[in-house]
Amino acid sequence: MNVTPRADTHRYPSVPAVSATVTTVRPPVRAAVDQFPAGSASSRPTSSVSGLPSPELRSAPSSVGFIPWPASGARMWVRSEYAGELAVLLTWLSAFIPWNVSYASNASGAAVLFVRFPLVQLRYVFGISLARGVVVSDPLSAIAFQRGSPIVAAYEVWAAGAALFAAALVVSLIYYRREAWAESWPVDPVRLLGALLLGTGLVFAGATYLLLSRGFSSLPIPLGVVFLCLFGGLLLTVDRTA
Repeated sequence: MNVTPRADTHRYPSVPAVSATVTTVRPPVRAAVDQFPAGSASSRPTSSVSGLPSPELRSAPSSVGFIPWPASGARMWVRSEYAGELAVLLTWLSAFIPWNVSYASNASGAAVLFVRFPLVQLRYVFGISLARGVVVSDPLSAIAFQRGSPIVAAYEVWAAGAALFAAALVVSLIYYRREAWAESWPVDPVRLLGALLLGTGLVFAGATYLLLSRGFSSLPIPLGVVFLCLFGGLLLTVDRTA
């Protein structure tokens, strides 16, 4: 006996299309500094096959600015909505990068290590206990210690650079605590911090030149000078269009 299957007359109800509007909300500077933004490297969408950034991430929108990274040939992307957070973090980071590291010795065998940060100098004399060998000094006390020495001019230039960096720290703290007020300034606070960091780096470069030309007995390594100029140039060129 042939059995003809009965046609299924059940019909699924049609589901109306739902449209959603996604709105990007820019987090405040303080919130993004306290907690890394959702757009950080750990939360970027990746391909399930290769682990590389997904195509929609690689094709960045026009509101994202890029800075060429000469060391690797790659590009470092900076989202325009996070430029303020980046400016604050780079300013604070610069305080812990020594702008100059020097090791000096003389014929008698005495050796001294100088580690100069933007606002303080650490001086360590080898051959004695750590408690007695380490001396921490600010620019003014360092100038007084070097008074009468040919390199005192380098310390005076360092003091000028330290004043510029102190101004950058004050601006960054205001920007962190009162972002809305800082954003209302006639000068963009991100550009202002970039100019202050770049100016600090150039002044410290001048101090390094004076150390070299005034008979300092060691080759000063301008470590922080490079970072300050790089950070300043980055903040001056980052895309700020909303």
